[in-house]
Amino acid sequence: MGRITDKDGELKLSVWKIFVMFNLVVFFTAVAKTWEHRRRREFHRAVQYKKYDTAYCRTILEDFKALATCKDPYIEHFYEKHPDFAGLHKLWVLNSSGYWAEKIKKYVAEQEHSPYSPPQNKAEHRYPTSKKLKALDKLDYRLVNYFGNYCEFRSLDFFLWWGEKTTHKTFGRLAKRLFDWFTRYYAGYLVPADHSLGRGVEVMPYENIVELVKRVKVGQIWPCSCKSFRKTADGVPRDTCMLISEVASLDDSVTKYPDTGFMPAGEVLAKLKECEDFGLIHQIMCVSAPAGRKMYVLCNCDNRGCVPMFLKVKYGIPMVKGSGFVCEQKELEKCTACGVCAARCQLGAIRMEDGKPVYDESRCLGCGLCVTTCPAGVRKMVRKPTEPFHDYTVEQIKKHPERTLKT
Repeated sequence: MGRITDKDGELKLSVWKIFVMFNLVVFFTAVAKTWEHRRRREFHRAVQYKKYDTAYCRTILEDFKALATCKDPYIEHFYEKHPDFAGLHKLWVLNSSGYWAEKIKKYVAEQEHSPYSPPQNKAEHRYPTSKKLKALDKLDYRLVNYFGNYCEFRSLDFFLWWGEKTTHKTFGRLAKRLFDWFTRYYAGYLVPADHSLGRGVEVMPYENIVELVKRVKVGQIWPCSCKSFRKTADGVPRDTCMLISEVASLDDSVTKYPDTGFMPAGEVLAKLKECEDFGLIHQIMCVSAPAGRKMYVLCNCDNRGCVPMFLKVKYGIPMVKGSGFVCEQKELEKCTACGVCAARCQLGAIRMEDGKPVYDESRCLGCGLCVTTCPAGVRKMVRKPTEPFHDYTVEQIKKHPERTLKT
C-alpha cells in the first residue's frame, strides 16, 4: 500500500490531486448534465401539469413532501397516486424536485395570482475545523460538495454502464483498470456495526458508528436513491440515506461540530439499529484524495439495490472499501450451525458447508454483521489494514492516543 501521509504524518493534499479531482468533476458534470436534460425532456412530455387544476397540483406537492421526508419513503406509492409520473426515472423524480416541483409551484402561483418566490441559493457552507485550512483544502471542499450534491446521483446509471463494460471481451480489462483507478477518488468505506468490535478496542472516532453520527451530525434522512430505482429484497427499509449537515473531514472529525441544522442523535441511532437488524451495511461515501478523507453521506446498503455494493460484488470493482477490520473465527466446535452469519453476509465471505461456516477472508470488508448476531460467539473482529487510509488510522492511534476511543 502506498503512503498517503507527509513526513509529519498528516494526510497529503497536492496540486496534482486537486488537478485530477477538478478534471473528474468536469467530466462527471458533463455526464450529469446530459442525463439531467434527458430527464427534463421526458418530464415535459409526460406530465402536462398546466392542464391540472391547482388542487391536484397541491396534492402532488404534498405527496412528494411525504416521500421526501420519509413519512412514506416508497416512490412506488407516489407513482400509484400520480400515474403521469410513472414513466419518469425514479432517481430524477426523487432528487430533481428542485426543477419539477418548482415548475408546479410557479404554475399554481400564476393560476391563483399569488406571489411566487423562487428558491434562493443557499449560503456558502463553512467548515469549522481545528486546523487552518489552506487554499488547496478549501478548493477540495468545494469540489467534494459539488460532486456529492450534483454529480453523484446523476451518474449512477453511468456507473452501472461502466461496470458492465468491464466484462467486454475487447476493452473490458482497460475499463476495469480505469474504474479501479477512479475509486481512489470516489468510493464508500464501511463502518463496523455497533458493538461488533468487542470491548477495549482502540479506534478513531470515525471508526465507531455511534461516535461518527454524534460528531459529524446528520442533517436529514432521505429515501435511498439506489433502492428507489433498483430492485431489492422485499421489506428492505428505504429511509436509509443519511445526509451529513456539511462535508466532514474524517482526519479532523474529533473536533468538527457543524453549527448547521441536524437531527437528534438518538433518532438517527435508532434508524441505524433498524438497518443493522435488517442486515444492512453502514457505509460512508467519500470523495477526494487521499481516498477516504472526506465524507458527505452515510448510507445503509445491501448488495442488490446499492450501486457501489452491487459493482463490488458483481464485477469486483472496489467502489466499496473495507473498514480496516476483518472477521476471525475461533472455537468452531461451539458453532450451532444456525447459518445466520452466512445469510447476513452481503459480500459472500461466508458460506455453509457440511453444517459449518466456511469463511473467505479475502472477501470480507469488516462490516461486523456476522459478529453481532452469532449466538455462539465464535466470531470477532480484528484490525487488518487493507487500504492506505487504514494505515493512516493506525498511525494516528499510535501518535495521538488522546484522540482515540475505547469500544
